[in-house]
Amino acid sequence: MARESFFERFLVPGQHQEAFLKKSGIKMITVEAEHKYLSETRFTDRIEIRLKMGKVRRASAELLFVFTNRRTGQVVGRGRQVIAFANAHGKLIPLPDIIRANVKPFLKS
Repeated sequence: MARESFFERFLVPGQHQEAFLKKSGIKMITVEAEHKYLSETRFTDRIEIRLKMGKVRRASAELLFVFTNRRTGQVVGRGRQVIAFANAHGKLIPLPDIIRANVKPFLKS
């Protein structure tokens, strides 16, 4: 949910969402995913998820997640995903131009 929200809110803004996400048939594919649990959480804990972009290559992008307990400020987990994009026929394609154009502010510093 965090990944899709990030893409919709920041990388494919406003009027471009409909064309990019629905009409184009472009698919987002998870190539790798991992998560390291650092601390326990309880059922009622509110968790904040921060997301930055790691390595961005021609046809893939790395997403870096930090999970923090809002009440305590403690980092409770770290995650990573590598994603790629495919056209409507399932063939891998380069990162779409609209994403490449909007990614710079979110690159890991």
